Amino acid sequence: WGGQDKKKRRLQKNRESARECRRRQRAHAEELASRVSALQAENRRLQSHLQTVQQRVQGMERQKLSMEQEMEVMLQKDASEEEMAGYLEHFKECYADYGDQRRKEVNFHLQQLEALLLPTQTTKMSLWTLEQDDTFFRDTGKTSLSAILLETLGISIEQKSKIQARRERIRHLVDHLKESLGLLGRLKENVEGRYARFEEHMGSLQSVLTPTQRVQLVLWVTKNEALLASSIPGFARDTFGMELTAASTTTSPSAPPSLPPSLPDMGREGSERAGREG
Repeated sequence: WGGQDKKKRRLQKNRESARECRRRQRAHAEELASRVSALQAENRRLQSHLQTVQQRVQGMERQKLSMEQEMEVMLQKDASEEEMAGYLEHFKECYADYGDQRRKEVNFHLQQLEALLLPTQTTKMSLWTLEQDDTFFRDTGKTSLSAILLETLGISIEQKSKIQARRERIRHLVDHLKESLGLLGRLKENVEGRYARFEEHMGSLQSVLTPTQRVQLVLWVTKNEALLASSIPGFARDTFGMELTAASTTTSPSAPPSLPPSLPDMGREGSERAGREG
């Protein structure tokens, strides 16, 4: 009989182990299914966002093309310099890299980056709690935040000790977060200064040309992008500044690149003004 009892207990234990194993497997499968659902939802959100961005970019390209076509018409009709200047100002605000629209775009993305850097509400509360000294954790008053959290979460003494032991690491995390936000703040200042300098210097440079010549230049660049891409390092990519710097260190200063031969004639007035500015 003793052997049969042992066998029954062993079988019972095996059945319980099997049930526990199946329970864990079901829980794991449910967790995986939940993660898959979350990832699928995030993927749909990102695809929708990408589609929206692509549609917006395409819309801006169509608008830019329409404005360039309008400038072509203005040239053909010999529009006045005042009309050209007014249209160029509108074009600059929409499409220049120092225009109002570009500033808004960059500021928006910097704000989004800041929002992504900032911790969530739960993380904020956790970081603040772990930054407190021992008196915070020793406070047992019913209205104290420490006591409320301990009771609400049912935290054991062992868990409390482990949480307190991690406070120093959390302080480092807070320092790193503050450093990241500080870097972002300096980046914002740098970008704003860059826009102001670009607008000042590019405006001064373009004032050498008449409004008509500036329109001709805008249209010429659009029509000759392939030529410029083969002549100017980084023209067709997003690394223009770095490649241009690298090229300037290897190109002989005595042999500057010549202007493309199809650049429109600046005209006598523009040439004389450029000579005086030089």
